[in-house]
Amino acid sequence: MPVRPGETRQVEARDASRHIRDALEAGGTCSVAVGARRRTLVHDPLLDRPGGRLPWPLGLFQKHTVRYVVYEDERRVSSHIFVRNRMDEAIEYFLRDVDPRSAVTINFR
Repeated sequence: MPVRPGETRQVEARDASRHIRDALEAGGTCSVAVGARRRTLVHDPLLDRPGGRLPWPLGLFQKHTVRYVVYEDERRVSSHIFVRNRMDEAIEYFLRDVDPRSAVTINFR
């Protein structure tokens, strides 16, 4: 199913990996509730891309990032930054210990 900018989807955790990858590649946010905490996984091209573009071939070494943040109420209790080429690891970490029937909210930019 094609993605529309600004679209929000809710999918079960067991089916979420592909949708999360699509959202992060396009620039997006994913969140899931785990007990009293809320996990988010974000790639915002404005914030998570390298600052200044280096000339080729040095630009190949500049890495985009994916941010993983855990909130309890509105307080940030944990965060990690993953290099974007390790996105599968970030998605796996985001979905660890999540009930496969839990709803994952995915926002596409």
